[in-house]
Amino acid sequence: MQVHAVNVASFHPPFGAPARHVDGRGFLSTRALIVALGDRVVLVDSGFGPEDIASARRRLGLPFLALARPRLDPAETMVARLAARGLRPDDVTDILITHLDLDHAGGLASFPRARLHVHLAEMEVARTPRRPSHRLRYVPAHFDHDPVWAPFRFGEDRWHGFPVTALDGVPPTLRMVALPGHAAGHCGVLVERGDGDLLLHAGDAFMEVQEVTTPGHRPSVATRVHHATFDDDPSRAAATRAELLALLTGSPPPGLTVVNAHDPHVRRPDGSVELEDGLDAAPP
Repeated sequence: MQVHAVNVASFHPPFGAPARHVDGRGFLSTRALIVALGDRVVLVDSGFGPEDIASARRRLGLPFLALARPRLDPAETMVARLAARGLRPDDVTDILITHLDLDHAGGLASFPRARLHVHLAEMEVARTPRRPSHRLRYVPAHFDHDPVWAPFRFGEDRWHGFPVTALDGVPPTLRMVALPGHAAGHCGVLVERGDGDLLLHAGDAFMEVQEVTTPGHRPSVATRVHHATFDDDPSRAAATRAELLALLTGSPPPGLTVVNAHDPHVRRPDGSVELEDGLDAAPP
């Protein structure tokens, strides 16, 4: 198994970035994963698509563009990240979706043959957004290419107290983990890389890795603004962060690495936090 972390969208929000980096100037990255498993290529999220960049105002909307100030660089699309590794869109067999926000799901149409594994509740809300906040975060045009949906629900299986499920047709080394609150069906992805080496991609369950590694950490103003603006269920999202903090400061699996989407830092198995190479977002 090979796992590549790639930045598929850079932002420079006017209120500052929750996780400050790039010489402290406050740009955001968006971490997605490319997982090569024999004859399978599995993605975790897709970032913006080429169509989003070519027609940003129509596809993404002026409110989002003003609020997030994305860089919109074609070199940051998942298609470009795959090409840099000698892979084509048709090589992608499955996409594991943490949630369907526009910056995580805009590129889905680039992979029409891939099966889209997403929580059923998330799929239903994103395809028919009704609340004003949902109309800001979900773009129905991202799903108008007749995608191959593979929705799932959680059953009785647990991983350190978190609901977890394997996926139909996907190797069991990749599982979805319930991390509710940020979106209607928000999930993380657990990757078992062998010999006890585990990677948890937590999506947008937190914005600063210190929220789930450091008791008493006070998030930045930008992080608090983000949670208040974008968390679908703020109290449940806060409970999820508390549960992750309890796991990581209690008795976590010894080989566990934890990342999220927008903080380029990574929590290593020894508990240290450091910047992950290649995840710094370039200035717009």
